[in-house]
Amino acid sequence: MAEEDEKERDDNEQINVPQLDEEGIHEFKDALARSDQQELEEVYERYQPIDFASEMEDFDDEEMAQTCALFSDEELGEILEEADEDLQGRMIGLLDNGRVLRIFKYMQKDNVADLLGALPTDRRKQLFNLMSGGDKRTLHELLGYSEDSAGGIMTTAYIALSKDLTIAETIQKIKAIGPRTEVIEIIYVLNEQKQLIGTADLRDILIADNNDKLETIMDDQVVSVEPEVDQEQVSLLVSKYDLQAIPVVNKRKAMLGIITVDDIIDVIVEEHTEDMLQMAGVDKEESVNSTFMESVKLRLPWLLVNLLTAFLAAFTIKAFNSTIE
Repeated sequence: MAEEDEKERDDNEQINVPQLDEEGIHEFKDALARSDQQELEEVYERYQPIDFASEMEDFDDEEMAQTCALFSDEELGEILEEADEDLQGRMIGLLDNGRVLRIFKYMQKDNVADLLGALPTDRRKQLFNLMSGGDKRTLHELLGYSEDSAGGIMTTAYIALSKDLTIAETIQKIKAIGPRTEVIEIIYVLNEQKQLIGTADLRDILIADNNDKLETIMDDQVVSVEPEVDQEQVSLLVSKYDLQAIPVVNKRKAMLGIITVDDIIDVIVEEHTEDMLQMAGVDKEESVNSTFMESVKLRLPWLLVNLLTAFLAAFTIKAFNSTIE
């Protein structure tokens, strides 16, 4: 056991990630206790949003409300994107609708859709009614797909440009659209019918002649999926073809969104965890907070299967008892 602890410490020393350590946690809580927004900003800049999300899971409602009041909209958006569903629900529950909509502007649309899907129906309707038409249409579309499908995990923050643009025009478009997108390394190329016909690497764009057309440097061998494809199948495609992102298209080859590699990593972890739980006869929906009856309901099918196979094994042994003797 001591050897394992020592190995873990050695491994941690070799990982250069600015993790929220005990000193950082002390500074974080001290800034909250004194309502010192400037110090809180300085602490936040030194660490990762996911560390603050993990620390906030143990906060009571008063601490949570104070934290939300001191953090900026952008910082809360970053924390919400990293938080689990329970923490997201608690944070949103303590914020008014106007603040929530301001925070949503700093979040990717796919993450906003996931968050909205987990909210109570009344609160979700209130937020939808206050949104602009474009945001409302995008989120309605994302919420219409199964959460474990390509459409359910895609984002609409990408750059798609016409094949007829020159390289100079393309660069100007990237500069204008880039700050609002999740991925700028890959530019998706569309024809006159707005169909996806290729991709262009940002590096190739930057070294190309300004007067060349975008279609002359694009790669027309595009790997894409339709929104109904299962997320596990999407992850296998990304792994097989070593993609940074994979586009999602409808049956007419019009682009709907993209799935980025960070979402694929989440899918791989989720699917692996689900497989491991199923091997142990535990449903992925079960948690430490599940009631006794919920656990029975989730485990009963597997327990019955195990019981039936045990009866079958006992019957088989009895039938061949004389042979065994």
